[in-house]
Amino acid sequence: MYKNVTRNILFYSSLLVAFLIPLSHKITIYAIMLFVLSWLLSGQWLYTAEVAIKKPVFIIIVTFFFLHLVGLLYSSNMHAGWFDIEVKFSLILFPLVFFLSDTFDIEKRKKQLLAFVIGTALAMIICVISALYMYLMFNENNFSYMKLSLFHHPTYFAMYISFSVAVIMYHFFYSEIAINKLLKSLFIILIILFAVFIYMLSSKAGIIIFFIALLAMSLPALFKKNKRMLVFLILLFAGFQIWFSLTQNSRFHVMVSSVQNAEKNVTTEESSGVRVLVYETALDLIKSNYAIGVGTGDIKNELMKEYKVRNMNGAIEKKLNVHNQFLETLLGQGIAGITLLLLLFLIPLINSLHTKNWLLMTFVIIVALNFIFESMLNTQAGVVFFAFFYSYFATSDFKH
Repeated sequence: MYKNVTRNILFYSSLLVAFLIPLSHKITIYAIMLFVLSWLLSGQWLYTAEVAIKKPVFIIIVTFFFLHLVGLLYSSNMHAGWFDIEVKFSLILFPLVFFLSDTFDIEKRKKQLLAFVIGTALAMIICVISALYMYLMFNENNFSYMKLSLFHHPTYFAMYISFSVAVIMYHFFYSEIAINKLLKSLFIILIILFAVFIYMLSSKAGIIIFFIALLAMSLPALFKKNKRMLVFLILLFAGFQIWFSLTQNSRFHVMVSSVQNAEKNVTTEESSGVRVLVYETALDLIKSNYAIGVGTGDIKNELMKEYKVRNMNGAIEKKLNVHNQFLETLLGQGIAGITLLLLLFLIPLINSLHTKNWLLMTFVIIVALNFIFESMLNTQAGVVFFAFFYSYFATSDFKH
């Protein structure tokens, strides 16, 4: 009886975590606490630890987290260092629960994915209703970018949408269970709404990654004769979506101009232009600290010092991090850190190609591309999503 109760709490708390990730990182923390507590009380970790420690991915991700702890030993800013550890704590919690647990079978795992899609859809609906209310009541236009995205930065919200669409397309193309016409119609409507909403979010990286996610999930289905017409329709839709975004979204035009003139205008605050300058600054710092990095707590300090030397007022005012997780890790934890991080992507990518698990492949692509544009592991919105679903896939046995 006790065993069944704790297992049920563990499962339903995992659904709650997946559902809340797109909605509220503050409430998600309490769901994570319930998730971990139910796992501890279940006692599963007592007899599954021996199996977990034999899995390379588990060892790598745990080592990656502890490498950040080691980085505290040579950090001068301990306050920033411990805050970074606090933010990244999900990197150790979710692997422990998923790897040291045998509760989640295939059907439960599919429900976890759907819980995330429902949460993302609900977050989108709330944002649109809020924007509509502000327009009707106060004549304020909150239908784009930061004003529209109530719960997260648009880039992170766009990432959730891209993965949600990948999950929906998994059910269309690769699930062994046939879906009824009503659910199929609902999924099609959701894909269209997500595409419109991601355009409204105006996240440049998000729009491009959404397009790539559509391609990654649909192209392998060309080998399924009964799916080819749907694939062609989705590819046509994806082509129109990226063309319309590139030609009609003003942020792309500003991006091209800003990147071209970044070297001439070091004071720029435009996101794409200032990123070019930040990347150059980070690379120069890495050249002097590539062996072990500058330490977990000193990344921001070193960047701010260099920004001042280079008169990068835009970056100073916004206190920008590297905005690239790969460079951020290399700067903070050196060669060991970037090696472990790259392995965390290469292993599941190779596995996804070997097993033809296209949803896993698309997840890896979505996260890797977002890592290029954002220091995702510096925020709860990024690290919780990454740690939860990375652990989910790393412990999943179903093929598609």
